[in-house]
Amino acid sequence: MTEIETAIYTAFRGDAALSGAAPGGLHNVQADSDAPYPRIVFSLPAGLKTNTFSDEKEELIVEFKIYTKDGGSSASLNDLYDKLKALYDDYLIPVNGYYTIQMRRTISRKTKDEVDEKVWIYLVQYEVTLEKI
Repeated sequence: MTEIETAIYTAFRGDAALSGAAPGGLHNVQADSDAPYPRIVFSLPAGLKTNTFSDEKEELIVEFKIYTKDGGSSASLNDLYDKLKALYDDYLIPVNGYYTIQMRRTISRKTKDEVDEKVWIYLVQYEVTLEKI
């Protein structure tokens, strides 16, 4: 697990509101099939290292998917989304040798799972820019 992934996990575990509302936990890339709902899955689908004249930056995407099922109403999905935003909007990711320039939410979209129509999914993407110290 990368330092960024560890920081995302640590922030989740330290936030009683979000971790308490998602008893299925936070999972990297894919949740276990027996993980209870609601649950959250995150991944780092894209990253780019850029060099400017004097700075070295890392730009990456952090993607969260919030899953609810059965009795998980749209209202509970929205509540989880609000808690996720409260934690990760403008989050300063602690990464050795870098400081966070931004963690900006770029996409938020609610859908139903294509396979199991009882499952709601809220996709939330952040654009993260880190600069080398």
